[in-house]
Amino acid sequence: MKTLTLKAETGWTRRLNPILGAGFWVNAVIGGSIRDVLCRQLGVEDIYLDDRVQTLFLDGKPVDDVDQALVPDGGVLSLSAAMPGLVGSTLRKGGHLAAMRKSISCDLGDDTCEQDGRVKIKLFNVVARELGPGFLEGVSLFPGSRSVSF
Repeated sequence: MKTLTLKAETGWTRRLNPILGAGFWVNAVIGGSIRDVLCRQLGVEDIYLDDRVQTLFLDGKPVDDVDQALVPDGGVLSLSAAMPGLVGSTLRKGGHLAAMRKSISCDLGDDTCEQDGRVKIKLFNVVARELGPGFLEGVSLFPGSRSVSF
């Protein structure tokens, strides 16, 4: 695992969108819900997760309920604002067309024990611009560690 330390002027982080989309690893206590990992551990505000993040994938599968889906060690969370068109409507969490993707949606997690692990975070479009700088700063987002691994 390699560690990258960044110092940049405001606005420069937009150039990192390809990296944010490819994903970066963060240390977390895994086995809890997506909300627990993103909001309680990584500092994303609940209202932001509920209102701004419209499309969310766990290990490549769409997620509707961030309070029920459990994050495994090595899991990949992909976050996006609303996407346009029929695909965007179908993939939107809790959307009217969510039933059309039932066979590919994320299953609710089992009773996985919580333990230290890591999660890959992928950020896209507006979410990358809004959350990316906070993740990259590493201030209070990574208890016990000030590094992000790509």
